Amino acid sequence: MDNSQAIDMMEYNKQILGTSDQGNFWKPNANTIACDMAIKTLKVNNILHWISVNEKLPEVEQRVLVCAETRCSDGRKYKHITTGMYEDGNMWRENSSWNFNDLDTYDEEQDDYKIPEGWWEYTIYNEDEGNFPIDDFVIYWMYLPDEPKDAE
Repeated sequence: MDNSQAIDMMEYNKQILGTSDQGNFWKPNANTIACDMAIKTLKVNNILHWISVNEKLPEVEQRVLVCAETRCSDGRKYKHITTGMYEDGNMWRENSSWNFNDLDTYDEEQDDYKIPEGWWEYTIYNEDEGNFPIDDFVIYWMYLPDEPKDAE
């Protein structure tokens, strides 16, 4: 059983454990609260782990953490972690949520640029803001955690 299946099972158990003996209404209790806590933990564990690009790719244009590997001619390898996103080669710049510069894939019939397949890094704190190809070998990726909730 993987985390996704365990989450589904806990959601099912939560519904059963929160239903009255008469089966006509649902209310939270210690059992359903425990299920919620288990679901939350499973979701965090499911999200915060490295996924091989050979196993699964993220949704197109979804920002994720990537682990890229530089492979030197002398055999040395260096790993780098950054944010990035995957493009499958089917997205037109006009339809993208992101800013792509210097694309050389213009299509006259479409009157737009097709974004090439590959991994892209979006520079935020740089005067050359936009998406640039990740030239190294992306070997793993991970979902980004949720943004922090501000304390009131």
